[in-house]
Amino acid sequence: MTIQARQILVITTLIGLPPLATATSIAPLDPNIFTQGHYQEHAWVSGGFGTHERELLSQHFGQDYNLKLEFARVDGHYLANVAVTIMNGRGKPVLSAPSPGPWFLADLPAGHYRVIASADERTFERPVSIPEQGSRTLIFNNWRRD
Repeated sequence: MTIQARQILVITTLIGLPPLATATSIAPLDPNIFTQGHYQEHAWVSGGFGTHERELLSQHFGQDYNLKLEFARVDGHYLANVAVTIMNGRGKPVLSAPSPGPWFLADLPAGHYRVIASADERTFERPVSIPEQGSRTLIFNNWRRD
């Protein structure tokens, strides 16, 4: 146990908080916070409204998904309600789903894909290579307000 973790444990004990409430624990997950689904056996999850939700997504799903998509406007504001389609190297859709939140996580086999993101009457495409181990992040931040 690190010195910082030990100090947190001592402080929480002194003020009467249970040890699970320390800063080093993972926050409990309300399954209704995020939209989840499967498409052709590929799992996905969407959410990320606010810092708290993005932290929960990272904590609870970060290790299970190897592709993270982030959607934002040019001015930096996050964008929701994006239609996501992911095509394999032969142009066949392997995942198609709505992203009600500004973050979209997907679990795909290693390989080369094309990600298509559509919202506000605009569509953007990007290639991505998913490695055997590790993950990739694509940031789509080209949407402008009309």
